[in-house]
Amino acid sequence: MIKHRRTYLFLAIIILIILWGSAGYYFYKNKDKTTATSGATQIITVQTTTPTQTMYYNGTIRALSMMPVTSPSDGIVQSMNFNYGDTITKGQLLLSLSSSNAQTNFQTALTAYLQAKSQEETSRAAAESDILLYQQGVISRNEYESAQSTHYFNHLNMLQAGAALTRLNYDTSNILNLSLDNLDAVKKAFDLTKGTQYLKIYSPQDGVALFASQSSSSSDSSQTINVGSSVKQDQVLLNIGDLSGASLTIKIDQININNIKAGQAATVTGAAFPNITLKGTISTVATQASTSNDNPQFEATVVISNLTANDLETIRVGMTATVAVVVTGSPQLMVPINAVTAKDGKYYVTKVAPNRKQTQVEVTTGSTNATSVAITSGLAAGDQIVAPHSTT
Repeated sequence: MIKHRRTYLFLAIIILIILWGSAGYYFYKNKDKTTATSGATQIITVQTTTPTQTMYYNGTIRALSMMPVTSPSDGIVQSMNFNYGDTITKGQLLLSLSSSNAQTNFQTALTAYLQAKSQEETSRAAAESDILLYQQGVISRNEYESAQSTHYFNHLNMLQAGAALTRLNYDTSNILNLSLDNLDAVKKAFDLTKGTQYLKIYSPQDGVALFASQSSSSSDSSQTINVGSSVKQDQVLLNIGDLSGASLTIKIDQININNIKAGQAATVTGAAFPNITLKGTISTVATQASTSNDNPQFEATVVISNLTANDLETIRVGMTATVAVVVTGSPQLMVPINAVTAKDGKYYVTKVAPNRKQTQVEVTTGSTNATSVAITSGLAAGDQIVAPHSTT
């Protein structure tokens, strides 16, 4: 009986030794993991990351581009064939003006055009003949280039005179085909406007009729015209806006202006169109401030290249919007901000050596955000440091 008890005792001791050894081996194999996650701290590996920051700006939805329609003469609006906000087609009659000097303006513009066209035709013939003379060595290179330059200048002058003539918008057919060689046709053109006091103004392109505005970035100076309004020569009567896309102007302070570059992506949202997110691009960034007070502001233009038909059912010109721009910084070492301690104006982190020994090392800090701080010296990528456990 005693012999059996000794045997049982011996087996029990052997089992205890085995269990104790297994527990020790398990602890040894997992001591790194235990050290890294035990208590209120953890061991993390320092890594190089690229910080990003989202910056928000306010703007106003505007047309992608605008073509101003101007008055060719002083006058009074007699009739309007559109309402602001209407879809307009190219060549559509927009309005009629009564003008006491309409006939004089037309005859002056037609005379200037005919003279410019005659000079252009003469210089073109001379330039064409000089090409052959120059190739045969009859005239010098200077004479040849002078003739070509004269023709180029006269051609531009004719185009400008033609543009001024067509702006008067008379119902004359093929008016730009007139020339001094056909005086009968010229006389008919003059006779056509005798006694007339009305000017008809047509749309130069497809688009949407928008208010005239003295500034593309401010809606405060928008102007409207009505029947009976007096207008001046070259006054902007309305704008024809291209709403195949949209644009916004945002203002950026001097601290952040160098973070905004042409070509950066932008996201546009608005309280008036909560279910729509528009994708845009920074197209231009001003190099000079638009204000000169203590907080200079720089303007940047955001372009949205495409608006769908569904977008246009909700989005209107003049709506306010928020523009979000994600700014990407330079790659740098980032550590949790609570892993850094300050003492006597210096900053320290607890560095963990390969043998698990912990030491305080001085570091130089850089930019910070809500949770992290950049380390510019004192650590390298791959170093391990002690940091508090993050809490949620």
